[in-house]
Amino acid sequence: MLSLIIPVRSALHAVYPDLRPLRTAAKARDWAAVSRYFDALPPGFDATTAVTMVSQIRGIGRWLQLMVDTHREDPLPRLLLGAHLIIVGWKVRSSYRAQYVGREQFALFHEYLYRADRLLSDVTAVQPGSTAAWTFRLDTARGLGFGLPEARRRYAKAAESCAAPFAAQRKLVQQLCPKWGGDFKAVREFTRECLTQTPDGGICGAVVGEGYLEARFDYDHGHVNAAEIREDLDVASARILHADFQPQHGWVAAHSLLAASFVVQLDKDAARPHFAALGNTFSSYPWQMFDFSDAAAFRKARYAALGR
Repeated sequence: MLSLIIPVRSALHAVYPDLRPLRTAAKARDWAAVSRYFDALPPGFDATTAVTMVSQIRGIGRWLQLMVDTHREDPLPRLLLGAHLIIVGWKVRSSYRAQYVGREQFALFHEYLYRADRLLSDVTAVQPGSTAAWTFRLDTARGLGFGLPEARRRYAKAAESCAAPFAAQRKLVQQLCPKWGGDFKAVREFTRECLTQTPDGGICGAVVGEGYLEARFDYDHGHVNAAEIREDLDVASARILHADFQPQHGWVAAHSLLAASFVVQLDKDAARPHFAALGNTFSSYPWQMFDFSDAAAFRKARYAALGR
């Protein structure tokens, strides 16, 4: 039982060590160092995870606004502030279904998201190949009710300059769910499309797990063909467990999605290699769907699969 209390890590800077210098620079309010980090990223790199980490730092908003005001020709401050405003806005809204969110909450939520979308629109105007900016604009499109066609347009833009737009794919899956105006047929079609485009060693096929879990936990609309989904999960699993796999931002979420999917299917053998790959790291989603404590849910599932 002692293994159940081994600390686990979900913070982005703990999961992805390459983000630690960026976090240090952002917490020190060292704009030159923050800017150097992003300038050093290779062409086609999806900076969504790095931007997310900066935008989650407590109390960062005022400093980012100052950077927007003092670096007017630089799109990076707008990207970071836009992402931060989305996070703040979603906290105001909460994760409850729409019928349980108050009118004032919605009004403030929309205010934050409109501000964010204006900032991110400025970024994509000068950097149309910014995968991160388009990815965050999927959040604003969903929250502001811009509709599926606009969400798909934004996803297509996010995918244009990135070979593996995993973060954008996951956000579009959420938009395609019934709770946001879509249906699980569209989710299935899109996740299978992502899977077929995933090479050996790739992580994008794991969005199949996200679609599957959303359907299983949606008691009003969730209708899934377990046999068909299982075939897709097995293919996605084989892709990420392939010898050509190289860690990249998103790999922890990908393994978490597949591990959780196999847990739901009561297949410890299939879940085991994903828990082994994760070690003591995990992503909050999807484990937050299983328990009020995402860490407790992960520990319990890992222990059942690995005995540690």
